[in-house]
Amino acid sequence: MAYGKVLDMVVAELLSKSRRGMSQNIITLGFSKASLFPMFLGAILLANLAQNNTEGTTALTSIVQEYASSHYMALCTAEWQLLLERIGDSAMIFLLTSTCVFLEFGNQSYYQAVGFPIYDIKGQKDRWQTKRRKS
Repeated sequence: MAYGKVLDMVVAELLSKSRRGMSQNIITLGFSKASLFPMFLGAILLANLAQNNTEGTTALTSIVQEYASSHYMALCTAEWQLLLERIGDSAMIFLLTSTCVFLEFGNQSYYQAVGFPIYDIKGQKDRWQTKRRKS
């Protein structure tokens, strides 16, 4: 599968599993569920049909990009395409949905491009413990 489609599919999947159309994974910043914006959904569907793009239509039409996301754009590089070719779709999807990825920003600084925000680690731990107690 093409890397762009994998990335869009991951964002769509994360948003579909989230409440109120907002995921806590940083990769989804700038995106929302298309169902919240039905006027855009029709336009995207028509564009896909005009291009005979039926493969991946579900992922492409289930999300709307509201504003540019530096996190998402940082993952749209040839290096990430090469990584996908080497590790395959399943491993890439796992990497993007289940881990935290940090990219070099410069000056020996890094920023988080994927994963639950590290500034909310305590909140994540509390939510996980609450969920664990309920089950």
